[in-house]
Amino acid sequence: MRQRLVRISFWLGTAATLVSALLFLASIALCVRSYFRIDELRSVSLPSEGHPRDMTLISHTGQVRLVWIRHAFQYFNGDPFPSLGRNWATQDNHFGKLFPGDTTLGFRFLSEARSMQRNGRPVRIYEINAIGVPYFAIALLSAIPPAIAIRHWQRHRATLRKGLCPFCGYDLRATPDRCPECGRATVTRFLL
Repeated sequence: MRQRLVRISFWLGTAATLVSALLFLASIALCVRSYFRIDELRSVSLPSEGHPRDMTLISHTGQVRLVWIRHAFQYFNGDPFPSLGRNWATQDNHFGKLFPGDTTLGFRFLSEARSMQRNGRPVRIYEINAIGVPYFAIALLSAIPPAIAIRHWQRHRATLRKGLCPFCGYDLRATPDRCPECGRATVTRFLL
């Protein structure tokens, strides 16, 4: 039973490392692309309370940004409200800042509400919240599991090359088939 759990955890760890390595490569590719193209994935929904919600994921100038807007009556720039559902758009990157906000180490934060006067009372038009995360932060975080796996693999190869038990580190040159220290059967091949 224990051996089965070890195998399952090994394969889950390997799968997580591969997914992390793919995320690392994708974040680098998307970072380069974001300086030439603006990619936008938008989802507009109408919840039960009747105020439309607009969630947008934007790739722009080295950042991925999540923008969510809660509308009260109309779209924030006076245009008609976008159609409900999901859509994907891409365009050339000829804009400067896509949205303002405080920037710290490439991270961007924005939270504001716009209102207007209607019958002498302020009426909220929309609330906008946005978070921008630089691609370099995603790349650095996603590079950690593959780096740990590569280092573990290098140490394992060095252990086998020296003729040591991969489990306890005992010298196996006298008994290469079974470790006299921990009693486990070992692989007798030595790597160059």
